[in-house]
Amino acid sequence: MVTDLVIPAGKTIPTHHAPYDVLVIPIKGRIIFRGEGFEEEIAPGSFIKMTPDEPHSLEAKEDSEVFVVKSVLAKD
Repeated sequence: MVTDLVIPAGKTIPTHHAPYDVLVIPIKGRIIFRGEGFEEEIAPGSFIKMTPDEPHSLEAKEDSEVFVVKSVLAKD
């Protein structure tokens, strides 16, 4: 499942989690991504990979857009 998420400058998406493997891929703007024990600024050309149920939040430093790719990876 792919979600195109637009986040206006200054908006925060509060801490949440998803029961999926997730890729967060910035398309435009700059976002502060916060996870358990880390904080990283992401922008186009970078990405974040998360495991299922990993708590995280996002804060847009400028008008931003990200693709959020959720999947259930098969276990071998």
